[in-house]
Amino acid sequence: MTLSPLTNSEARHLFTTKVLGKHNVSYFLDEQTGFIFSEEPYWLDEAYSSAITTMDTGVMARNIGLLEPISTVLKNQFPEGTRVIDIGGGYGIFVRLLRDRGIDAYWSDKYSDNLVARGFEATVSRYAAACAFEVLEHVRDPLSFLRSAVAEWDPEAIFFTATLFDPEDIPPLDWWYWAFEQPSSTANISASSLTKRCISWRVNWVLGFIGSAQGSTLWQSDRSADQPLKSV
Repeated sequence: MTLSPLTNSEARHLFTTKVLGKHNVSYFLDEQTGFIFSEEPYWLDEAYSSAITTMDTGVMARNIGLLEPISTVLKNQFPEGTRVIDIGGGYGIFVRLLRDRGIDAYWSDKYSDNLVARGFEATVSRYAAACAFEVLEHVRDPLSFLRSAVAEWDPEAIFFTATLFDPEDIPPLDWWYWAFEQPSSTANISASSLTKRCISWRVNWVLGFIGSAQGSTLWQSDRSADQPLKSV
């Protein structure tokens, strides 16, 4: 029996497929929340021997596309000099872009070398805002990952991206976002898993840029008003 890391309830086996072309890995569905997760990901150190795969041809476009909305929110909603941390910051591209906009941004990543934001590694215990872009799908329990980040860095706000699926229409194995041949997803999130489980930490608000087959949606939660995560 396999238990969901979100609800600790029994999960349904969905499929077994090869990851990185050689590891037979099982994936499961938490039917209470519509959350897909893999078996314990023993292959991550191997997968992230290079944090950004050569197949990820959209890495620069993603970072540039997120720069304008995130820098605008930071400059309009936070005081000047606010410290920001990019969790799972890869090679430091987004930190470098933010700093070029005058934002005091810092880098953190367990699996990657900081190549373009050297000297701006996260070292203090508190950052007013945290970014986690293209990260949640690459940890088996994304909500525990974010809770741990909140406990470690104490942010007032979290910005994240995610690509959703419909739990009533599970994507086929050739869905482009599975990416089994590269550092692959160990978790995939549905809208219901976000709304039911995501906001349970002491942060003032959460801002998510959500992609799906239907396009992108902005999701927001305001804890000061006790709002759940919802599309806006």
